[in-house]
Amino acid sequence: MIDHTMDESARRSAFASMVAHELRTPLTAVYGALEMMTRSATLDPAHAAVLVGLAHRNASRLLRIVEDCLDLEAASDGRLHLDRTLVTPQELLELGLDGAQSACEQTHVTVSLRLESERQLLADRTRLSRALTHLIQNAVTFAPPGTEVVITASNASSRDAMRFTVEDHGPGIEPERLRELFAQFDVRESLHRRRIGGLGVGLAFVRVIAERHGGTAGASSVPGETRFWVEVPS
Repeated sequence: MIDHTMDESARRSAFASMVAHELRTPLTAVYGALEMMTRSATLDPAHAAVLVGLAHRNASRLLRIVEDCLDLEAASDGRLHLDRTLVTPQELLELGLDGAQSACEQTHVTVSLRLESERQLLADRTRLSRALTHLIQNAVTFAPPGTEVVITASNASSRDAMRFTVEDHGPGIEPERLRELFAQFDVRESLHRRRIGGLGVGLAFVRVIAERHGGTAGASSVPGETRFWVEVPS
């Protein structure tokens, strides 16, 4: 069970610690790329282009993490307002994958997109695609090398909604963990999430964005197959 009796000061301190942990990887990549560029007097254009690309992708990742934290804070006191426009499922899938490109490049995992519905959505393009980016990043992080991560957009079976599913073939998640993954930030939960890859901010953001759209987020898992999904009204 999760202890909800901790005071606000302890929660904020632990939240800051978790955010710092998640910022460190992309910040290190940006710093390393810029350090190599400033120290090398003979850097050829092709190598320089690779380093600039690396720095740019990870700087974008840093910005997304900061934006996620600001959105979570705004959602906690009712200040989060969605910017809804008509958007296609394909556009959301491609934007979500583009945001996860840096994580994908660090793995030996194949990522495939499957478009099973072309029904347009009235949604916040930026925030919903960022939610998909989080799910894709988690999937490629835990998927074994040589396997495939499949991202699907389809009509939900239960109601008039669109379902976005991210499936991987990693080790799976224990049933008792599934109920806690999308919970709001908690100190004990953050410690576990840091051990398994720093999922704290990302999945809380996914749940909040799904719910603000009038939808849901969830997950199912058995050994060798894990699915995360977001359903939003279409």
